[in-house]
Amino acid sequence: MAPNGSWKWTPTKIEELAASLLEFMADPQNVFFKAWAIQEGIAATYLVRFAEMSPVFAEALERASDIQEVRLLQGGTNGTLHHVITKLVLTSKHNYSDRSDLAVTPVPAKPVLGSVEDCDKLIEQATEQKRMLQAIVADAQAVQSIVVG
Repeated sequence: MAPNGSWKWTPTKIEELAASLLEFMADPQNVFFKAWAIQEGIAATYLVRFAEMSPVFAEALERASDIQEVRLLQGGTNGTLHHVITKLVLTSKHNYSDRSDLAVTPVPAKPVLGSVEDCDKLIEQATEQKRMLQAIVADAQAVQSIVVG
């Protein structure tokens, strides 16, 4: 059963769950929210719904997420957590990525002008673009303005 519309999920109950989540995350051994959800007897998918229903729960979930991120980083670097699982959670839940995943945008090179003909061609293209822009501006100025004031 979904949280919305259920009498069980009152604002008070959701705030109690927010406090419970933060209490759970206060234990350095706890990393994963799903373990807390299982402990509370609720589906882990409810967390997002509770955050939509309650600003208090939304803030608690953000704080718990920050705690999780730091624990994963520390556990992954000091070897207390398995690096594969750490990487998986950091990439899927906390928007981390490998350097190899980063896209490199090439910067367009300036044209190398090797002859007078190349220069003339470039000047001709620039002149044509200037004419087109002047025509657009002239057309825009010819239209009556409806701006008042």
